[in-house]
Amino acid sequence: ADLVHHLPIPPGALRDGENLLSIVPPKENDDIVIHDVRLDPRPPDEVLAEATLSALVTDAQGKAMPCRLTIVDSRGTLAALLPPADNVPSVAVRPGVVYTGNGRAEIGLRAGYYAVFASRGFEWSVATQQVHVVSSQMTPVTFSLRREVPTPGWVSCDTHVHTFTHSGHGYATMEERMLTLAGEGIELPIATDHNLNIEYSET
Repeated sequence: ADLVHHLPIPPGALRDGENLLSIVPPKENDDIVIHDVRLDPRPPDEVLAEATLSALVTDAQGKAMPCRLTIVDSRGTLAALLPPADNVPSVAVRPGVVYTGNGRAEIGLRAGYYAVFASRGFEWSVATQQVHVVSSQMTPVTFSLRREVPTPGWVSCDTHVHTFTHSGHGYATMEERMLTLAGEGIELPIATDHNLNIEYSET
């Protein structure tokens, strides 16, 4: 999946004349594909805070619900996103993807045209909106999801769950993993962190 990733360049790293940029994959991956590389003289937070998207996702009764937001640009590429400045624990953000535990999220991104998808796992509908976010403005979007698959007597389960906090690999902290589980509608997650008994209830 194409995505836009942003990397800050440390002060003094670029010199007059020719510079070498090396992008090296981790050992467990064989290939990475790089398209455009662009340099922007502004700080990353300034670039990704050109505009703000404010999302609210509810069920058919109007109650806000945990969910996943997927945001792609006009080329269908997962967009670079800026998490809330206060790093609220109810949101987990990666390129093009936001998990929210309360159905609400305010995310910084570059001005432009985007498609926003709201979802919550296999049992719920998917809602989509095309939006134009304008520089220095907040653009509100509201979604309503419906339960499409009735599952009385069944439990949605993920039997193999890791966290970076306790396994030291992957990319989701304990708090972020709880948001992804809620956003995908997982009701029974099984902790399989390495050589540890992990309790999720408090988190």
